[in-house]
Amino acid sequence: MAADWHRVHRWPEPFNHADRAATQSPFSIMENNGWRRQTTLGEHHFNWETEELNHAGNGQLRWILTQAPLSRRTVYVQQGKTAASTDARVDSVQKSMQDLLSHGPLPEVIQTHRGPASMQAEIVDQFYRRFNSTIANPRLPSPDAGKGS
Repeated sequence: MAADWHRVHRWPEPFNHADRAATQSPFSIMENNGWRRQTTLGEHHFNWETEELNHAGNGQLRWILTQAPLSRRTVYVQQGKTAASTDARVDSVQKSMQDLLSHGPLPEVIQTHRGPASMQAEIVDQFYRRFNSTIANPRLPSPDAGKGS
């Protein structure tokens, strides 16, 4: 009976912490997934014949190593079609990291089946062309505007 009395008189305090944690956990999961997609090197970051990083891949890797927050500098590499191509991609990333970072420990490189955040270039181009077509032409105010009559 005493336990029930205390529970009733302290309500809702004992339950607030669990409710807050349950409410906030999906947001931290979404944040982690977003950073993972942003720090993933995908198919288009590698030369399809040699599995070496291409110009776009080196640029993305440089961004990850220099601009991403320190806690988010894990590099994810999208798996290739074979285990050998995946290994070649990982080796290429590790060699490039050594060239880019002259000091300090290298970030972890992890294989993933998920690709990076991306969209077809044609869709992006179409989006910007449609957006730009809705912008009004610039006009100067008429010479009589602002004159008191």
